[in-house]
Amino acid sequence: MKKLLLFALPFILFSSCIQEGCTDPAALNYSSSAVSDDGSCILEQDVQNLYVENFTLSFDNSTSLDFYTPNFIYEVGDMILIETLNSYGEWTALPYIFGVDVHVVGSYEEDGTIWISLNNDDGTGYYPTLALTLQFRVGLIKQSGLIINPNLEFMTIDEVSSSI
Repeated sequence: MKKLLLFALPFILFSSCIQEGCTDPAALNYSSSAVSDDGSCILEQDVQNLYVENFTLSFDNSTSLDFYTPNFIYEVGDMILIETLNSYGEWTALPYIFGVDVHVVGSYEEDGTIWISLNNDDGTGYYPTLALTLQFRVGLIKQSGLIINPNLEFMTIDEVSSSI
């Protein structure tokens, strides 16, 4: 029995020291310490880095704040870009000055919910006298896309679309 233990012990110690992980240097999750490939490699072409959705929100004399829940799945480390159509029909990043003194501001929560508010210059809520419907689009950039190109966070949705 002792001989069997002495024979099995080096095998158990050796096999427990083998570091598994992604051994492909071209993969996004390459591990230089991995000796054995565990099949977890993520290649750039396997990752969709941008999800875009369009939506509209309406504001009136009782509403200066509204929200939109996107269909994509936001995860910590991802980034969301929020844009609105300007008076020339071009997508413009938020915050954006709509009209003369009205600021359109966007933010998002940890679950990906998008909040849009209309504010006066002093930061108080702007309540339009007539109903106002604005078009928006939101782009989710996955963390894997930011790993490939950290400059994506400074681009518009159109620029991101053409660069990945």
